[in-house]
Amino acid sequence: MANPSHLPVHYNGNLFNLIPATATRVLDIGCGTGGLGNRVKARNPAVVYDGVEIYPPAAQIATQHLDHVYCANVETDDLPLELASYDCIVFGDVLEHLYHPKQALEKIKKYLKPDGFMLCCFPNAQNHQIIASLLCSAFQYQDGGLLDRTHIRFFTYSDAIKLLLDAGLIPELLGFVPDPESMPDHPAFARYTPESRAGMLAALEGCRNHLGLDKDRFLRYVSAFQFIFKGRLDPVQEQSFPDPFALTFIVPTSNPQIWGDYLLSSAIFQQEHPHQIIRLNNQNSAAEALANGLREAQNEIVVFVHQDVYLPEGWDRQFCQRILEVEAKYGSFGMIGVNGASRRGRQAVLSGRIVDRQNIFAHPDPLPAQVDTVDDCLFAIHKSQYPGMDSALGWYLYGADLATRYRVHQQGVYIVDALCYHNSERGVQEPPAYTASGHRLAALWPQLLPMVTPRTIISGQ
Repeated sequence: MANPSHLPVHYNGNLFNLIPATATRVLDIGCGTGGLGNRVKARNPAVVYDGVEIYPPAAQIATQHLDHVYCANVETDDLPLELASYDCIVFGDVLEHLYHPKQALEKIKKYLKPDGFMLCCFPNAQNHQIIASLLCSAFQYQDGGLLDRTHIRFFTYSDAIKLLLDAGLIPELLGFVPDPESMPDHPAFARYTPESRAGMLAALEGCRNHLGLDKDRFLRYVSAFQFIFKGRLDPVQEQSFPDPFALTFIVPTSNPQIWGDYLLSSAIFQQEHPHQIIRLNNQNSAAEALANGLREAQNEIVVFVHQDVYLPEGWDRQFCQRILEVEAKYGSFGMIGVNGASRRGRQAVLSGRIVDRQNIFAHPDPLPAQVDTVDDCLFAIHKSQYPGMDSALGWYLYGADLATRYRVHQQGVYIVDALCYHNSERGVQEPPAYTASGHRLAALWPQLLPMVTPRTIISGQ
């Protein structure tokens, strides 16, 4: 066993800066020798800072700095902690060491106060140096770094978002940790030279272009050494929902990798479920895809969804319950989505909750909300009441067109609370086809201009 006095007492400065000075109780999972807690208590001696550490020598040192230290395996051991008692729980460089990180988060989140949050630091498996190693036929584990030999799990930023959602937490990306400085004599960090980084980023440009990825986002993600996320309790996830009724999911696909990594990998489809999934390739427009899918649909409620949407644990239970709630409150519906917009007087009002790319959009409009337009990424309709869509819109703004058709037929359009993840690879700049669809939408509905959509206002100009 190592001599405890030889273990360093260091701390993660990025995490330290994100722990609120106002926090009164902090729990550090994988606290090591207590360096982070020691720094936090130096800033505020009144804070109660507890730690959990699996390695006994490190836990022994941590007792000198923290209020309480529990030498335990967070995955298998019971912890003698008070429920709902911590303002902040830290998972700093820990989740990658766990066999079942989702279950660990679910287990530990019960110790958060209702308004508390978790801080989670993830190593970035998309880092340019891991890509370089793979291209050189190497995946060499080291004593430290991204390929630390004790790492069991690997994450990209989108994997981190999926994990937090599946664990019933609302994810918020707080920041990117840049590459460390090169250490020529350390095998884990010798490669991190400015020249190596610049060369790899330049070489990856062709790959990025081939995959159709947004340049700014791609460079940001492959340059990051780590990601830091905040995870807040989702009150909706804490509720109990009945089993879902059968839905038909219609999914037009253009990229088998995105389809496989997102919609098809959704947590709700990784266990027995009652749903039908219809995948459609080589469709010319959303209107064509939806019409073709409806002909194959076996269920009355149909969900039209993008291939790059991830539906987390329990999403179908929530969504089905929301449909029943809309029907109980308003009667029959025309269209139900998770993100929408409306014009109320002179104001544009956004409605819904969705994780989009790396951002969480949680609009204050109470849900369910009656809206004018619905985001294209996901919506539900009745198979037997489909009024059609305009095929000339192609793949943009068809949700706004369909919502308008339902409203013209006096059928309600609603946004409900069922949090999911939409990870479009498009950039901030809309493509020319989007602009063309906007002009087409304005020509279809000139009497309703300006039209407010979740992404823009269609004015006809």
